[in-house]
Amino acid sequence: MKKIMFLIMGLMLVGCGIEDLEIPEMIDERYVFETDDLGFVSDIAEVPTNYNEEGSYDLVNSVGEYPLTATSIFSDPGRNAYWLTVYNRRGEAFNYIYKKLDGLSANTNYKGMLTVTGMTPYAADTMDIANSSIESVFIKAGIISTEPVPTIDEDNYYRITTFDKGSQSDSGADLAVAGTLVDNQIAIDGTDYFEVIYFVNLDFTTDADGNAYIVVGYDSGFKGLNIFGITEIAYFLDQTGINKE
Repeated sequence: MKKIMFLIMGLMLVGCGIEDLEIPEMIDERYVFETDDLGFVSDIAEVPTNYNEEGSYDLVNSVGEYPLTATSIFSDPGRNAYWLTVYNRRGEAFNYIYKKLDGLSANTNYKGMLTVTGMTPYAADTMDIANSSIESVFIKAGIISTEPVPTIDEDNYYRITTFDKGSQSDSGADLAVAGTLVDNQIAIDGTDYFEVIYFVNLDFTTDADGNAYIVVGYDSGFKGLNIFGITEIAYFLDQTGINKE
C-alpha cells in the first residue's frame, strides 16, 4: 500500500520544478484490523434511537472474525476485519467508524490521499426486498475537524448534523463518495467474498486545537442485511503550509 502512495506522491511532483522544490515532511499511517479496533469508534445515524430493540436492525459492529456466521446465510471468509453490519430496515442507515488523529498542527490545511480496503459477500447483481440494487450502498470517507457523533432530532432519530456527509449517492462537503460496495470487485479465492479497494483525495483544515477525525463508512439505500468488512485504512498527508487562523 505504501508503494502505491509514494508513487502517487512522485507523480504529484512532476512538472513542479523539482530542483527548486522544498519537499515537506509527509505524514502517513496504516491501520490493519485483525483483533483490535486500533482506537476507532463505531456509530450509526439515520436510524431511530430504539433501532436495536428486539433485534430490529441487528447492528453488529465489531473487530475480528465474521460475527454473523450462526445467523447469516454467509460463511466465515477466514479473514478478520472491522465489520460493519446492520439490517437496514428503512433504507437510510449511515454506518461508520471514526478515529481522532494525533500530532497535527492547529488551523492548518492538509492535502493527501486515503485508501480503504475491505470485503463483502455481495455480488454486483444482488437485489433487496424492495428491488433496489446492492449498488445503493455507497462507501464514504474523509477527514473532518469535528468529532462525528450523531444528534437526536424531534422524531427520536439519530441524525448527522455536525458535518456534511452528503445524501447516499452524493458526496458532502466533508465526506466523499469513494464508490459503491461492489465497485471493482476481486474474488477472494476459496470463499464467497469479494475484496474492494477505494481511494479518496483529502483536503481538510484542522481546528484551533489541531483536531481532525478520520471517518469511513457506508450510506445505504439497500433494505436488507448490509455487510462490509474493513480490513485496512491508510493515508498520507502533506501539510500545505496554509494557516487558516
